[in-house]
Amino acid sequence: MPLHLDTFRPDHLPAMSALYNQQASAEPFIAPLSPDLFTHLVTPKTYFDPAGLFVAHERGQLVGWCHAAVAGATETWMDPALVFAGLQMLVFRPQHLHVGLALITEAVRWLSAKGHSTIHAMNSQANYPFYRGLHMGGERLCPATLPHVHLALALCGFRVVEESCYLVAEFPDAPRIPPTRIDLEYVDAPLTAPHPALAESWLGFEPRQIEAFHHGRRVANVGWVMLPHHTAKLRRPCVNLYLLGVIESHRRQGIAAALVARAFALGYQQGARLATLNSETWNLPAHSTYHKLGMAPHVLLPDRRLDLQPTVP
Repeated sequence: MPLHLDTFRPDHLPAMSALYNQQASAEPFIAPLSPDLFTHLVTPKTYFDPAGLFVAHERGQLVGWCHAAVAGATETWMDPALVFAGLQMLVFRPQHLHVGLALITEAVRWLSAKGHSTIHAMNSQANYPFYRGLHMGGERLCPATLPHVHLALALCGFRVVEESCYLVAEFPDAPRIPPTRIDLEYVDAPLTAPHPALAESWLGFEPRQIEAFHHGRRVANVGWVMLPHHTAKLRRPCVNLYLLGVIESHRRQGIAAALVARAFALGYQQGARLATLNSETWNLPAHSTYHKLGMAPHVLLPDRRLDLQPTVP
């Protein structure tokens, strides 16, 4: 039976989840997927369009799936009017490269028909509204440990436009919070989403933010979230940092290290014995801070983008 592409139906979910879990089995920081979890975290979001989730069948079996979507900004600093077209997820077996190529081609065609000429692929610089909290923790990124996925994307013209490193730390004891060079006041509170797309991207999770104030002025913040769905695979709770910023006038004061350590300590109080985050490979000051706090590189996370040639009338 030849390869056949279909669009999403709920009865696809058991086979979709099984294939996802099989392909992600070697990566500890990709949480297991189930039909119930997919239904709880993915399909309720307002920008979910089943017409953009393509499922491949061959010889009576589901052999791959690709989720294409158009969604809004999912970061606090982004313009809420922005929308991004991208491939949110791509799953197929390494020996079935033709399946990956067919899925990508159909997804690109669908997004292009909606008028988009720039298409992201599991790209942290665009948006990650559906699998946040599942796929590499707080951000939706594709690890280099899935080379067949990257090969298929590259063969379809998606080039690497950014590269980050996913870092991991273990806590045998409660994290120590280093001192800062200036006095600060800290406020830890639930994240207040400035626009609906960001709020929806965290559906099912409880993101928090620690803000640092110097003489009443906010000078830095860090975002942290517990990753409940990773516990089954990691066998212990995990905390993820999804945001870190210090205003330029207050850098090199030890503030970033203190904030990160405070987030780790709060996660430790909730049972976390692992911490994760990702940082662009070029960000040397950040990597220096993370190294001092015991974080070690785990895997590279390439971000990809396809720029379609404009159609000539």
